[in-house]
Amino acid sequence: TTWNRIMVNILRKFINAAIFDYIAELESRIDVLEMENTNMCNELYEMENRLQAKIDKIKPVVYNIVNKDRNV
Repeated sequence: TTWNRIMVNILRKFINAAIFDYIAELESRIDVLEMENTNMCNELYEMENRLQAKIDKIKPVVYNIVNKDRNV
C-alpha cells in the first residue's frame, strides 16, 4: 500500500541520517584521538631525549685500583 511505502521511505531516511550522524561523530572522535596520539608520541620522544642527555652527562667515578700483587 502507498501509506506503508511512504512510512518505509521516511524510516529509511531517518535511519540513514542517524547512521550518518553517528559516523560523523565517530570520525570526529578519531581525529581527536589521532591528534592526542601524535602529541603523546612527540612528548615521549622529547622526554626520551632529555633523559638520554642527562644519562650522557653522568660520568662514572674512575677508581685507580692497581693490582700490586700482580708480580707474585
